[in-house]
Amino acid sequence: ATPDPFNTFAPQCEPDLRHNSCGAMGELCQCLDLQPGLVEISSRALKSVLDKANVFLLGDSTSKMMVHHACRTLLDPALDPQGAGCFKEDGMPTVYSQPQNLRALSPSPVLNNPDEKCCEGGQCCMTMLESMVSSTCGKYDANGNFGGIGFVHMASSFKDGFDMPCEYRHAQNLPFTFQDRATESLRQFEKSVSFEDERRAVVILDVNVWMGGTANAKAHYLNIVKMTKNAIRNSGLPIDRTLLMIKTLYDCHDEDQWHCARNNQLIREVSAESGMPLFDFDKLWKEHGLDPQRALRKDGIHQMPDTALFEITSMLDFIARHHEELAITKQPPP
Repeated sequence: ATPDPFNTFAPQCEPDLRHNSCGAMGELCQCLDLQPGLVEISSRALKSVLDKANVFLLGDSTSKMMVHHACRTLLDPALDPQGAGCFKEDGMPTVYSQPQNLRALSPSPVLNNPDEKCCEGGQCCMTMLESMVSSTCGKYDANGNFGGIGFVHMASSFKDGFDMPCEYRHAQNLPFTFQDRATESLRQFEKSVSFEDERRAVVILDVNVWMGGTANAKAHYLNIVKMTKNAIRNSGLPIDRTLLMIKTLYDCHDEDQWHCARNNQLIREVSAESGMPLFDFDKLWKEHGLDPQRALRKDGIHQMPDTALFEITSMLDFIARHHEELAITKQPPP
């Protein structure tokens, strides 16, 4: 088979094996066996939350992996054996097994049935780069209203003068600076989901991986919170039904490179100071005794599929358990 835009960086960007260690066609990675019952548990959690809320992560590649793998759990492996049933260690971008319900964020979203293959030939209507920068999936509720989960890759767009890497420039009309990128991605997400029947919006800040080495990291975090509140206000989301929360990352294998512990401490401080609900996945990780050498990929930062599903299922459980409390939100302060 010849590599095409669905499984290569061509023609827009140079190949980058950090993002594609399974080879151009996925030939170097096999499907992995997951813990028994994990897919079913994750699927139930996601369906339950999507009946009441639309969920969007402003994050990085770890957020992308959570969303991509969660989207697989909504599908029947018998109908889409590669996309739904094949979880590979390489999750950045796992495009060789792109689930058929995945959609690119778009200024003019195609609201077709998520159970149908969306493009001729069974490929989804997005390039590989689009899928790893911002994408979404979801399900219809009993009343025919669509609930969705999605993410956008923010990279280090919060830093002054940051130059967005090539591979994150190829979403559909997403700017390269933090507040504008957050605003436009939330605007596109709002157009692709339903807010009928008092459905909520939950926006999760998951931007943390790259900041531990920055001297003024806390100032960056506080500014990110402010910019995100501005983005929500300008996105078209129903302000009175929108919850903003923040989460910690897990324990990285290589603290010198990724600074996860420092990041997580800062996130706790920012959550307390800004009054934002905190999903402390790092705390849960330690309580469960997870070992980064087994739970993460060889690169020491990206989740194995089991880990990504455990993370997003735990986050969905947090959202569901706190739903009534979190749903009573006021307009974000300036």
